[in-house]
Amino acid sequence: MSIVDLHEVKRHLHYADDSNDVSLKSFIVAANAIIKNYITDNFGSEYPSAIKQAALLLIEYWEQHRKDGGEVSVNGNYLPIPVLSLLNLYRKPTV
Repeated sequence: MSIVDLHEVKRHLHYADDSNDVSLKSFIVAANAIIKNYITDNFGSEYPSAIKQAALLLIEYWEQHRKDGGEVSVNGNYLPIPVLSLLNLYRKPTV
């Protein structure tokens, strides 16, 4: 089950047409994989709103920086700070 769907992403980004659907679908797949790998809690088919918001913010971040050639700062992390702050609630560090 996807954390967010295309309709939610387009609404979040204020996109009305279909011109970005292919790249947005790729971002959705990637965000799902990264977030599910990062969090340690299992939710089945319904994710908390904080995780949905993290997915939307991550996709928005990628959409805004997709033409930067990979030259974006994420403060030493592979996820932007606002995304991490939402996801850390659902991550239990392992030793």
